[in-house]
Amino acid sequence: LSSTLTDYKYLSCSTCSRRFDGVEDSDQFGVYSQAMTDLDFTPAEQEFVKDILAAILHLGNVKFTPKSAADKSAGGTGEESCLAQDNVHASFICSLLQVDLSYLTKSLCEKIILTKDEVTIASVY
Repeated sequence: LSSTLTDYKYLSCSTCSRRFDGVEDSDQFGVYSQAMTDLDFTPAEQEFVKDILAAILHLGNVKFTPKSAADKSAGGTGEESCLAQDNVHASFICSLLQVDLSYLTKSLCEKIILTKDEVTIASVY
């Protein structure tokens, strides 16, 4: 993780990323860690919670691109989107959550509509 708030879209969307209340985030991190210990989180569980939070921060930086016009011939409308090919953040999310990039891509770029009689998979755009 980067230590600069402005590197993360979710954290830099606000104008209040600087603290003026005298509270040190590093001190608060210690309080947060101790609270998880007090609640009997194992070290592995604590690490997994941190990985999930880091993945959420990186999710805000994932870039999407329109699918190519060639996909129209395969039944697409040309309005579908997919993850950008050179997406470092998507790769990092996969390593944090221990999932394959193709699974993450499918999860973020497709929606599944279940009805009584059928299952429809459509692009999210």
